Amino acid sequence: MRSLFIFIIIFLIFVNKNIYAEIININPSEMKKLMMNNIPLIDIRREDEWKLTGVIKNSHLHTFFDRDGKYDFKNFVETIKKIENVDNGIIL
Repeated sequence: MRSLFIFIIIFLIFVNKNIYAEIININPSEMKKLMMNNIPLIDIRREDEWKLTGVIKNSHLHTFFDRDGKYDFKNFVETIKKIENVDNGIIL
């Protein structure tokens, strides 16, 4: 959980210097409403985690940390930028 929090902070700082983001904890029903309004859900877990617990339909599967806790921030950000509607917000 700590790694996810650190990732979110780094993501918000470095993606765009002019970004003003609001971090909100939401429940599953709120997430469903946001997704119905075309806000993309990005699942940053690893493939083994997806297989273990499943994935949410229409989510974007983009691993951030590998098994050793390493990451490629630049590549991750470039991948996220290619997703439709990310300018309207994202769900991580």
